[in-house]
Amino acid sequence: MPGLPNEFYYSADGMVVFQVENQLFNILAQPLRERSPILNEIISKRPKSMDLCFRLTSDGPCQFHSRSTFSTMFGVNPESVCNYAPIHLKKTTAFEFETLMDSFFHKIDGGFPPTPERSMVLLRVAYQFEVDISAHLDALMGVLNETYLPAEPATIIEALEKYEVDPKHMRGALECIVSRQMPMSHDEAARMSREVKAGIVKARDRHFREPALELCGRCWRGEGLRGCHY
Repeated sequence: MPGLPNEFYYSADGMVVFQVENQLFNILAQPLRERSPILNEIISKRPKSMDLCFRLTSDGPCQFHSRSTFSTMFGVNPESVCNYAPIHLKKTTAFEFETLMDSFFHKIDGGFPPTPERSMVLLRVAYQFEVDISAHLDALMGVLNETYLPAEPATIIEALEKYEVDPKHMRGALECIVSRQMPMSHDEAARMSREVKAGIVKARDRHFREPALELCGRCWRGEGLRGCHY
């Protein structure tokens, strides 16, 4: 049985139907093809639909959103897809997919500010579907830095490393750990790569030996910790 139409992304003009958990997303295929190589491959491999759909529903013949050039008594446009044969995404939640669609259709920072939860979700789902969200990163990092700094810098570092975000966006979190009096905890260290941990240890040593010096610019401006002269 098909799921229920998503509140925001179930359009009469849609060309592809995804089912994520118990929700149906009926959306234009082209933006997904252009933004995500993973979704492009999934859409390309979907089974070809039959010429006409004669399934009966509780509301009558299967009507694919009034786009048919035929009477609904005889089926629907063969270019349409049917709610009864959606593409199932099993490793994604409906909330995650809806958040990804928000980023496609400019709701993340243009329509309403992202929350900490939605910011983390977008990092994860964009990584899963190989979507470039660089245009949204400043807005996302503003929310995450405000939420997790200075108390939980490791949360930000862990997420940005896991989802392969440009290391320059770690700068605020790294500076919190390097400049504070409390040393890096075992739990924090366990959430970071060996390279980042080593860079933090060296930077803290230098910071407290020569506190008047600024942090190494190369460490915190997109080159990771490779090549640091510490």
